[in-house]
Amino acid sequence: MNRAGLAIVLSMGVLTLLLWWLVNRPGNEPPWPAQIAGVSFSPIRGEQDPIVGKFPSIAEIDAALRRIELGTYGLDEETGEPIDPDRLDAIPTARTNIR
Repeated sequence: MNRAGLAIVLSMGVLTLLLWWLVNRPGNEPPWPAQIAGVSFSPIRGEQDPIVGKFPSIAEIDAALRRIELGTYGLDEETGEPIDPDRLDAIPTARTNIR
């Protein structure tokens, strides 16, 4: 390769890098508010499957909320004994212990 060809290749490389830098340079971020308005968190539990849409039904969620209001959330509906905390972590809508 002669000097002219080398100069063209190098200048094209420099121009490419310069163009990349111009397009990808960091911009100014907007200022963050003093307090973030809200956060959303949706953990996926072991028996849930978002691919097939398997989530607790609205009725199951409402029933769990009613049990919280009544103070009976976490108690086995059949025996009245506390439900294992690990079971409630895995299945928040659980109404009974595993037998």
